[in-house]
Amino acid sequence: MALGIDITFNPVLDKKLELIVSRIKRGELARVKYFKSPSLRGELQQMPEVVVGADQKMVEQLVPVWLARDTRTLAEHSMQIIMLEEMRRQEEMRRQLEVFAAYARAAGQPAIAETYETGLAIANKKEGLRKRNPLEALKNDQVFFGIYLYLKRLREKLKKK
Repeated sequence: MALGIDITFNPVLDKKLELIVSRIKRGELARVKYFKSPSLRGELQQMPEVVVGADQKMVEQLVPVWLARDTRTLAEHSMQIIMLEEMRRQEEMRRQLEVFAAYARAAGQPAIAETYETGLAIANKKEGLRKRNPLEALKNDQVFFGIYLYLKRLREKLKKK
């Protein structure tokens, strides 16, 4: 799934999320300027954008593994599960995709809404790792709840329209 993902470790998120909302309103989607994969290189455009993150405690646990270049441990590290869980769960990325799609429709941007809805459909299919590794850490992650609260306010604002 191609997504513009803004990764943060700061629980103060309104500015980042407001930027996405303002882009949707202007009819814009995310661009990744320096994308590189085995089959592609260059810029990717017109991607739905979301914010994910973890708090400082989780990052402090991840740094030694990252610096050791322990790819096996990184592949199974709970940070992977947080990111996948945020991408999958209603409370996080799935919710972002839903709310931003609804916002795009309300802002008269149906093509952008469809792009977010396509991302949502793909995210709903990604279940395997999350089911193998249920994660309770999300309940205590300040970044996770910062995103959750922002999206809750945006959804309530949309309901009032």
